Amino acid sequence: MKKLVSLTLCVVIVMLISLTIVANASEALAPCVIPDVGLTVEIRSLSGSVAGLATVSANPLLTVATTVQIQREDNGAWTTVSTNNGRTLVSTTATAETGCTYRVYAVCVVTDSDGNVVGRLSDYSPELVY
Repeated sequence: MKKLVSLTLCVVIVMLISLTIVANASEALAPCVIPDVGLTVEIRSLSGSVAGLATVSANPLLTVATTVQIQREDNGAWTTVSTNNGRTLVSTTATAETGCTYRVYAVCVVTDSDGNVVGRLSDYSPELVY
């Protein structure tokens, strides 16, 4: 009878240790959650020029680096004619030529407090014929 109780107690202890290991392993293997980051890209026609605007929404504990470019279509290829860098609200302007097609391209890189990249977004505005 003593052997049966001892064996049962050993089995219970091994099971508890196994459950603890599995529980800790599942916590360690949980997927990393990337905070929501939003990017809005706009293009506007002004008198004699085109303006591009990028707006980024992100957790305030994160660092955002944003680049916005105004691009002009030249013979089927896009050429950057103006660029600017900033954080969450970045704009740039360029002199516009009549009959040319323009768009805005923006990219933002989001890093955490340790400098690790946690997200990267890019987007284009609709095209605008000036």
